[in-house]
Amino acid sequence: MDEIYEILLGNIKNSISETVKEKKIGIAFSGGVDSTLISKICSDMDFDVTLLTIGFSESHDILFAKEVNTFLKYPHHILEIDPKTFPEISSNIHQTINTDNLSWNE
Repeated sequence: MDEIYEILLGNIKNSISETVKEKKIGIAFSGGVDSTLISKICSDMDFDVTLLTIGFSESHDILFAKEVNTFLKYPHHILEIDPKTFPEISSNIHQTINTDNLSWNE
């Protein structure tokens, strides 16, 4: 199991190093396992980590991300979206990236 762990960790670190040339990184942060793990690995690799969270005011996503970061203690920028202005924001994103789908893999 240790060998698999080392291989996976090495692959993650290589992916980060090959993708991010500067030692400064912003991570889309939900406080879940994936974003927490990536932020910790980046910090261990001496990256200047900033967490980025977007959600509706007082949503469980924002509250959970804040709670998890009390342990990590990284700079954390939170953008609270007003449900009334979300359609306009969504339209601006669509125009900027030319897609209706805000998911990377769909």
